[in-house]
Amino acid sequence: MAQNPAFQMFTMGEGDEGIGNGKSKRWKGETGHTYRFSMMWFPGLETGTVDLGTPEAPKSPGFIGAPISYIAGVGFVVNNGPEITKLAGGEPPKTKVATIIAVWPLKKDGSPDGGRIQSGDVEIASWVFSGDKYKTLVQVNREFPFALHDLTVKCDDAQYQKLTFSPCRESLLRKFLEGGDKGKSVIDSILPEASRLVANIQGELGRVMTAEQIRQKLVGGATGQPGNMAANGPVASVTGDIDGLVDDLLDT
Repeated sequence: MAQNPAFQMFTMGEGDEGIGNGKSKRWKGETGHTYRFSMMWFPGLETGTVDLGTPEAPKSPGFIGAPISYIAGVGFVVNNGPEITKLAGGEPPKTKVATIIAVWPLKKDGSPDGGRIQSGDVEIASWVFSGDKYKTLVQVNREFPFALHDLTVKCDDAQYQKLTFSPCRESLLRKFLEGGDKGKSVIDSILPEASRLVANIQGELGRVMTAEQIRQKLVGGATGQPGNMAANGPVASVTGDIDGLVDDLLDT
């Protein structure tokens, strides 16, 4: 994937020091709803595989971040320097972060819906959020690594995407990856879409435009072109008997 210098790729604890100070499918929470995520962007995802490491040494998921400015009449653009800040009315850019997630279907009691998972009803999406949310996720990952634990996300306000995070007891992604041939149908149904989304993830943060392209756009000239993209508490929501659920799915 061609890398624009404004974008910063990192894993938790490595290369993320500045964070927090094609067709897309972006996740957004709905007020009052609770979700269960598996982080997907682990090594190998671009080529259709996932390496979570070992339980003793789990790997960290990948993220991508960039300074983003909003310019009325243009939209969200990657801020490559002072000229773009000036065109944004002098407002300093805000760090935006993106990654890829699997959103598992849940029953009313908050436990995973095995029937829907088995039928392939798993939402694979990009997730774009603020640097402050990233800092919160780092704290969760420090105690509950995302290679071993899913994330429960409660949306308190859809308009402002106010979210409450808490870790789950285990990772459904890991369980299906380690389920051998019987887990293969679930994994095969989600990895291709995740791989497709990660190839275009830079475009989820903002358009890459020069200051001149932005000026032309503002006066009705040429449109900008997208860049060349290739917690709270230790264990929260009701997860049900995950081992039993996965065993049932793998035994069918």
